[in-house]
Amino acid sequence: MAGQLWVTGQCGIFVGPAGSSPGQASFLGFAKTAPQIPLKLNFQKVHADPAGRIVQLDDSYMGQMAFPTMTLTYWNQAAYIALTNSPRASLALAGSIAANTLRGTDVPGDRGSLMITEALHIILYIQFPFAAKAAYGGNFGPPLGMELGYRFPCTKLVDHDPGPEGTADRELTLGFECIGLPTTSYANSYGALGFVTYDGNVTGLPAAA
Repeated sequence: MAGQLWVTGQCGIFVGPAGSSPGQASFLGFAKTAPQIPLKLNFQKVHADPAGRIVQLDDSYMGQMAFPTMTLTYWNQAAYIALTNSPRASLALAGSIAANTLRGTDVPGDRGSLMITEALHIILYIQFPFAAKAAYGGNFGPPLGMELGYRFPCTKLVDHDPGPEGTADRELTLGFECIGLPTTSYANSYGALGFVTYDGNVTGLPAAA
């Protein structure tokens, strides 16, 4: 396949509770400019005397992480309030508690919560609508077509800036950290436990509006 230009279209951003399907996600908003999605591959240096003390003899692969960031100028306030109800964001997005319940407050039992073990993580979706265009694969997806988007199944919001205040239009800056969600779907001769940091499962998301 020859090289070509690629355009994702306006990226719809969605959030959902832990363990939910794309159809259960809430539209969060559109960013001022395209979201940034840095994907980090982690390696541990392995040293041995024959290689010396500075340069490693080998590198041990230690998994992937992602750090999506975005500045929203158009957003769903209800989804934002639920998202920032940490560590209860997943419960708020699922409707199990009122979105504004104890927002900004850590009650006894909050600090020390295990986000995956207690299903407190959220799911972040970033949708690429132009993947449906024939020029970009017609929703065929990789390896020849453009990704339909990204799903990060084990995400937490790590920082948010709701400013500026005053007479200027508000911009909502969000930073996420995504790690691998444990799964047994890919068991093989080496073991049963694998990890999904991201995939392209964005089919079935609600309308971005």
